[in-house]
Amino acid sequence: PPFTTSSSIQVFDHPDGTGSVFVMEHLDMSYHSSGQSQYAQLGENLAHLHLHNANLLCSPNAQSDVPPVRQFGFDVPTCCGFIPQDNRWCDNWPEFYAKQRLKPQLDMIEDKV
Repeated sequence: PPFTTSSSIQVFDHPDGTGSVFVMEHLDMSYHSSGQSQYAQLGENLAHLHLHNANLLCSPNAQSDVPPVRQFGFDVPTCCGFIPQDNRWCDNWPEFYAKQRLKPQLDMIEDKV
């Protein structure tokens, strides 16, 4: 099957008032277990998605509906599974990743020990 991405269906406020819920179309990805080539394609497409902003910054003639960003982060907190992620904007990737991805994970491990 060709590589597809799920469509967004709706965003609504979480009933307990703590944030929002993003509902997306379910994709049957069971066919991916049949071979490594499809995992490679998934990886390539994911890399392309993450390079979109860098390509906008490097190419003065690039077309996009949104302007490129020069920082790392996001306007709202997100979650990795049940773990909230701090997405405050940061000027460089190593600092963002260390403080807002690795440190919270290490803090949780330390709290359990």
